[in-house]
Amino acid sequence: MRIAVRLLRYLFTKLKEINEGYKYNPSTIAEKFRKQGAKIGENCSIQINRLGSEPYLVEIGNSVAIAIGVRFLTHDGASFIFRNEFPAIRYFGKIVIEDNCFIGARSIILPGVRIGKGSIVGMSSVVIRDVKPGSIVFGNPAIQVSTVEKYRERCLQEWK
Repeated sequence: MRIAVRLLRYLFTKLKEINEGYKYNPSTIAEKFRKQGAKIGENCSIQINRLGSEPYLVEIGNSVAIAIGVRFLTHDGASFIFRNEFPAIRYFGKIVIEDNCFIGARSIILPGVRIGKGSIVGMSSVVIRDVKPGSIVFGNPAIQVSTVEKYRERCLQEWK
């Protein structure tokens, strides 16, 4: 009998997880994140289902696109090595993504980073410092490789 009850609880938990996964889509996931304390603007496309362990430290502006697999790290676990000397030490940092940005697939944004308005973060980049407005950054660690204006010109040239 105990095994049957445990199995039923497990199945109900899994069904709840599956239902939660279908409840939101890239246009509505912001609603879930706002309930968790994140500040998220309008007209965003967010293709992740988690904002990390401290979603209240994430602020996303208007018209931001976040691709699949992006991770937000709002704390630095490396401070663990100082715990013998300072038992209560913890490092947290707010992540801010300003309006009209694109964050590429599987990128990682570290604590305390601000991504400036109208910027692009290339796929699989690791953003360890602030990104200037209108910049394109790429790599590990992410460095500026171009500007959005130059990218716009190139896109228009190829489109014609």
